[in-house]
Amino acid sequence: MAKTKRPNQTVLRTGKSKLPTRLNVKLLQTLLWGAGGLVFVVSAFFWYTQVYSSPERVFWGMVSNNLSTAGITRTVTQSQAENKSSESSMLSFGAEPGIAVLKDISQTGAEGSSRVLVEGIGTRTSDYQRYTLIQRNGTDGKPIDYTSVQDKWVKTGSNEQGTELQPPQLFNQVLLSSFIFGNVRAEKRGDVVDDLKKAYQVDFSKAAKMRAAGKNAYTYDVSIKLQNLASALQKYGQATGLASAAAIQPSNYADSGNIDMKVTIAMASRQLIKVDYAAAGITERYGSYGIIKGVQAPSETITLQKFNELINAIEK
Repeated sequence: MAKTKRPNQTVLRTGKSKLPTRLNVKLLQTLLWGAGGLVFVVSAFFWYTQVYSSPERVFWGMVSNNLSTAGITRTVTQSQAENKSSESSMLSFGAEPGIAVLKDISQTGAEGSSRVLVEGIGTRTSDYQRYTLIQRNGTDGKPIDYTSVQDKWVKTGSNEQGTELQPPQLFNQVLLSSFIFGNVRAEKRGDVVDDLKKAYQVDFSKAAKMRAAGKNAYTYDVSIKLQNLASALQKYGQATGLASAAAIQPSNYADSGNIDMKVTIAMASRQLIKVDYAAAGITERYGSYGIIKGVQAPSETITLQKFNELINAIEK
């Protein structure tokens, strides 16, 4: 009796092997799912590299993110001729905004070299500062002993009755800079960002990729129009209740020149890493985004007038 072939299956002969042409359904499904996953991965990679991580989106994402952070740290270094300084600041934008600052300043002059270490605490209403080290020679070339005034906290700003004795500076000096930080309500944030988009002049085609602080980053050449920055600071002050910023008059900066700087931003997080002001020899570094560490004012203080009296008594 003759053998019959099974229907719908043809046998192909290749050498000594026999290969059925009927495809395995499960194998086909697996291949199709794999191809679909590959297309998704390729599409996602293209979106991330060409859209999300484009130089322009990263820059403006950083500007917006700066206004929705709970805290940052900033380190500023400056070196010019015989003068050197470094300043480390920790800013908190919680319920009670504040700043803690450490400064190291050294100079070399005709009377020799000098160095001071200053610790500061700043709030919206008051500044507290103390010298933890003062090294300076007198006119006779001998070191002056300042130990009696070191570690004494000097308070400036408002007194216990709320009367402003001298405008506070620490919080404002760090906060009101080329880039604005804070925790601004979403409905107010857009107005500030709109003015900042007019303030920052950037040629995104010249952004350069690099590694900075262990991260993939872009570096930009940025020029700031001070009048537009002043307008953004004014709106920031109105949105946050910071009186010194709200009082800024943009018209006062109509004839001001631009400020040029080099800016480095992390691609993935869209966080500001570094700002270089080459003409002034100043570098700012930023980090610890979102970390809140409240500042506490010292309990024992003296007035600025009393501190000056103590200094005069030492140096006379």
